[in-house]
Amino acid sequence: MALNMHTMIQVLFLVLCSGILLFSLAANRLRRFNSSGPKRNWTEAGNKCIGEGGSLLSLIDEEDVSMIYRFVESFDATIRKVWLGLEQKNTSIPTWSNGDTFIFNESTTEKQGKQYCEAIQNGTWKGFNCSEKKAFMCQKGNNYSLVAIEKNWCQAMKHCRTHFTDLASINDAQQNEELRNKSQGKSFWIGLQYDELQWMDNSCSTFSYVKRFESECFTVNVDLKGQWITVPCTNDETTICYKGNVKIRLIEEPKTWEEALNYCTAKHSRFLWIKDQEDQYAVAQWLNFTYNGSNRLWIGLKQSSVFGFWIWSDRIVNYNNWKNGQQPEMPLSNQCGVINAETHTWSDENCWSQLPFLCEEDIIYMQN
Repeated sequence: MALNMHTMIQVLFLVLCSGILLFSLAANRLRRFNSSGPKRNWTEAGNKCIGEGGSLLSLIDEEDVSMIYRFVESFDATIRKVWLGLEQKNTSIPTWSNGDTFIFNESTTEKQGKQYCEAIQNGTWKGFNCSEKKAFMCQKGNNYSLVAIEKNWCQAMKHCRTHFTDLASINDAQQNEELRNKSQGKSFWIGLQYDELQWMDNSCSTFSYVKRFESECFTVNVDLKGQWITVPCTNDETTICYKGNVKIRLIEEPKTWEEALNYCTAKHSRFLWIKDQEDQYAVAQWLNFTYNGSNRLWIGLKQSSVFGFWIWSDRIVNYNNWKNGQQPEMPLSNQCGVINAETHTWSDENCWSQLPFLCEEDIIYMQN
């Protein structure tokens, strides 16, 4: 379980260069939520959140819905509706994920106002539920690359933007034929999404409880355990704002520390790390409203068996929240770190223990 030499060299370099200066990332990294004062209409609620440096509530998945349901109950059990930062787009004309104008179309699916994402299957364009997992075609310049890993549409877009430029766009019949020839018999995503709605923060989501809508605004209904309903935008409803661009992912399947590291890297963005007090607050909030299991969870915290200092899986520790304020020291310490789900303090743990753990997942945003 010792850190490999390459990682140790990197960490030592960061220490020598006063790593605290190298990690001056923007504040509000991990998502955190807050109730923002009295009830307001939808426009006032959105402006209030923006004025606080955040955005009106957006929901990425069912875990978010469950969390908000418990969060609202915790501070006011009389609340029935909470504004969502979901709005109708100004235009129904789609654009490619890279921002290209939509000038070539071979779609065979009637969209009917719902969210669909386009894939090519057996040489034919077809709309699918964006949450389905498929291979996908990435683009960099004029070159296309098929990625066989199956992801939902938003995850596929993020992968392409990380490793190429974006999901493939098709602007003429020649490009269309080139993609067909590269398909290897697979059904694969391309960079086209149809959706008449958008989140105020411009996040990409394949999750929706929307069945139908008119020119109204959306709320999440607490009475109906998180269903989304439309109400007049002039109504006064509860405002919940959020800040941060990284979602916490709770994985309850027990693993060793190294197995958890590998899982987070493969399935999400990274092992969870805590940069500062705001990150610590966000983790505590998420655990308070989503988790009732074991009181110890792995986080990406590890002690160097060579130098003795504690690091995150890929960076040094600046802020800390050790139990009793005491950092575990060699030779008595275990070399991996956990967070207590109740007290939210950190402690050391045998790296071979099988525990649930926390990952991070970067929120994916559409092209502005």
